[in-house]
Amino acid sequence: MKKFALLFIMLPISILAFSQMGHKEMHIWPGEVPGETEAKHPPVASKDPNRGFRRLTDVTDPTLTVYQPDASKRNGAAIVLCPGGGYQILAIDLEGYEIAEW
Repeated sequence: MKKFALLFIMLPISILAFSQMGHKEMHIWPGEVPGETEAKHPPVASKDPNRGFRRLTDVTDPTLTVYQPDASKRNGAAIVLCPGGGYQILAIDLEGYEIAEW
């Protein structure tokens, strides 16, 4: 259940409209991560050997990345993206950054 919660929370990306002006990464837990037994460290990034996209594994410090549009395009709407990949990986390029930047 802990891995599912981390997967669900890890790197969901919020889009407030159609194009982004930049993004800000925030740590879900700036201090100690509840229930985590390992010390915080950056996730392990690798390329999928068959499909070529970047994936993340070994996430101990989940983050939330906020993408905001130009001020003229903001309308108060938001979307939360949660990259898939199951319990083993996060398909961060295909189902995260690529969609948020679009």
